[in-house]
This record gives sequence, structure tokens and C-alpha cells, in this order.
Amino acid sequence: SKVTQNHEGSAMSRPCVPKPVPPLVTRRQHLRGAPQAANTQNTLTGRSTSDSNAAATSRDSSDSDRALATQPQPAPSCALLAVSRAPMPKAPSRGSEAAVAASELKENAPGAVRPTTPHNLTSSSDNSEAEAAKTERHRDNVAKEILSTERTYVEQLHVCIEGFLRPLRQKPDVLAFDKVDRLFSNIEAIYQVNLILLGDLEERMKTWSPTQTLGDIFLKMVPFLRMYSIYTANYEASGTLYEELLERGGAFADFAACVSASNLKCKGALLNSFLILPVQRIPRYKLLLEVR
Repeated sequence: SKVTQNHEGSAMSRPCVPKPVPPLVTRRQHLRGAPQAANTQNTLTGRSTSDSNAAATSRDSSDSDRALATQPQPAPSCALLAVSRAPMPKAPSRGSEAAVAASELKENAPGAVRPTTPHNLTSSSDNSEAEAAKTERHRDNVAKEILSTERTYVEQLHVCIEGFLRPLRQKPDVLAFDKVDRLFSNIEAIYQVNLILLGDLEERMKTWSPTQTLGDIFLKMVPFLRMYSIYTANYEASGTLYEELLERGGAFADFAACVSASNLKCKGALLNSFLILPVQRIPRYKLLLEVR
């Protein structure tokens, strides 16, 4: 047909030109063109470039995990083990707190009996030792006081006898013999008894120790201490006579005042202050021996 002729004529009249051959692609240009090819391929397959990258990243991560798993892992430190193995503290419940508070109130209550612990035993032992030391010091002080007061008592009896009694016996014109005996009673016998007692106390105190006592010395003197009963029974009559003699005045009053003033051992004390000493001594013994 006409159309066919035209087509064929055009085809026949069109010169045959060979297609250009693409130049050789270098390796670098090939690599640069790889992403474009990949994008083209992804476009053809329906997957995006981001999906391909994500898949590649996933494969790289899996490869890294397998490499790390094959490498030897370092041993955990002791500190980490201790922390990991230590039990976690448990918060106290309200019931346990109430029980602890009730226990503390019970222990601190007045008169509460506390359990015996090594600390309590140590404190009790220390307290016992302190009490024993205190008692021992007290015993020493009492024994020393007994000795000291006995020495003073014997010295005062000696002053009374030597300063008043014996001079009056040599001066019957000042006081008759019967009145001298009524006035001084058996004070000389008491002086001899206490002189022996003083000697025994001094000997005992030279070797005084925690095992020593003084009771046996006084027990030995009990039969002789009966003389104090005689003196105490006559003391009221002696005191009455002394007051009468001072009221009369005369030679006895002058003698007594002179001795009290001139005798240094009297230290200004009057005769009646010496006559009362034996009466006061027995209660003094009782007080010293019973003190705790």
C-alpha cells in the first residue's frame, strides 16, 4: 500500500548508521556507579535503599556479636562478685519495729533484770573489787583511829594521875586521904589496864594486814574492863564532891587552878575534864568497833 511504501521507502532511504559502542568503564567509575546500579535494582525489585542499608547493618551487627562471642571474656573482679553475691537488706516490717521498741522499754524499765553478759560480768567484777578496796581502806582507818585515840586517852590519864592525884596524896592539908579516894576512885587501876591494851594495839598494828583483827585483843581485856563499872558507879559522887570543894574555895581550889594553869600537859584543862574520860571511853570503843 501507499503507507507501506512510504514506510519502506523511508526505511530504505534512511542510511544504516552503526550504534556507538560505549567506552570502557574504569574500576573507579564502576564503583561509583555501583550505588546507582543498586538503586536501580532496588527500584526494580521494589525495595528501598534504606531497607538495604538496614539489612546490611543487621548483618554487620550479627557478625560483630559472633566475633565478640568467640573472644575470651575477662574474669569478673572480686568486688563485683562480692556486690553481686551480697544479699539485699530487707526493710524491717512494722511488726518487727514494734517488737524491738517493746523489748527496749522492758529492759529499761525500773527494776528490770538484765541478762548476764561478759560486759555485765566485767562491770560486776570491777564493782566488787572497788567495794573490797573501799572496805579494806575503811578497816585500816578504823584500826588507826582506835590506836590513836587509845594513845591519847592513856596520856590524859597519866596527866591526871601525875598532875593531880599523886601531889594531893602528898598534901593531906589540902585534901584528906578519904576524899582523895572518893574524888579519883580507881582511876589508877584503869590506867594500868589501858596501858596494857595500848601496848597490845601497837604490836598488832606493826604487822597489820587485811587478815588481822583487833577483836581478840579486846576480848582478852574483858575481865579487866570490869573496873570501868566500878568507876562509873562512883562517878556521880566524885562529881558532887568536886563541886563542893570548888564552892568552898580554900587550898584545894587554889591547888586545882594552879595545876591546870602551870602544867603544860594539862593545856589549861580543869580537873573535872580529866575525871570524865573513863566514863566516855567505853561508849567510844563501842562506836569505833561497830562502825561500818
